[in-house]
Amino acid sequence: MMSRKNADFRKAFTLIELLVCIAIIVVLVGLIVVGAGRVRESGRRTICLSNLRQNAVAFASYANTWRDTMPFFGKADGFPSFTNAGIELEFGAQSFHWPLALQDELGGQFYNPTVSCPNSSTSDIVRQKGVKFLLSEYPPSFVMMSNYMYSMTFTIVPEAFVAGTDREVPSVRAPSKLSSVTFPSAKGVLIETNPYHRATRKPNERAGPTDLVGVAFVDGSCEHRKLQNFKAPVSSELFPVLSTVNGYRGVDR
Repeated sequence: MMSRKNADFRKAFTLIELLVCIAIIVVLVGLIVVGAGRVRESGRRTICLSNLRQNAVAFASYANTWRDTMPFFGKADGFPSFTNAGIELEFGAQSFHWPLALQDELGGQFYNPTVSCPNSSTSDIVRQKGVKFLLSEYPPSFVMMSNYMYSMTFTIVPEAFVAGTDREVPSVRAPSKLSSVTFPSAKGVLIETNPYHRATRKPNERAGPTDLVGVAFVDGSCEHRKLQNFKAPVSSELFPVLSTVNGYRGVDR
């Protein structure tokens, strides 16, 4: 009788050992998956900064070619001034259609992967279905817009602003000069406006104060920081590095 109880006890103990081992394996696998996810995310953030840096260099190259002038297109009155695949684009469209101006600097391609954050929906499509599929969704004349936004302060000269406010006068809009940037390591040329580096996000959701965003500065330096850490000298709307009126003459952080 005792032998039978011992046998039952050993079986129960063996079962407990097995369950403990399974639990440990599950925990280890979970840690490995989480760790791998973090490594993958870190890698994509690194690629994102590399993309931003390449584009900052492309902007500098453009300005060098065009007598120190930063990319600019659009009529001062805001009416559509050019067309991209049948879509009439107004002055503000250059904030995300800047690849049109930099197409030569970007290799003359319809789509250059550096204009997209690796975590963006555009990059997801490219990874899953390829560039050909992405381009097949658009007319042949379409030039891909960017997931990084071009600071509109580079398309407006200081004379366009009303003193003491962040209000601009459309009739005097004109491209700014690269040499006008007094703090090149502090003024952002490109910035992310969507929370690409957040674990969970909704389509087309805008980044919030605590979200990590990538910024490319005039001097070619790039970094990821929380949006709330970028300070603007003039009160602006959502993205101080992007929309600061006096930004290219002052400090954005």
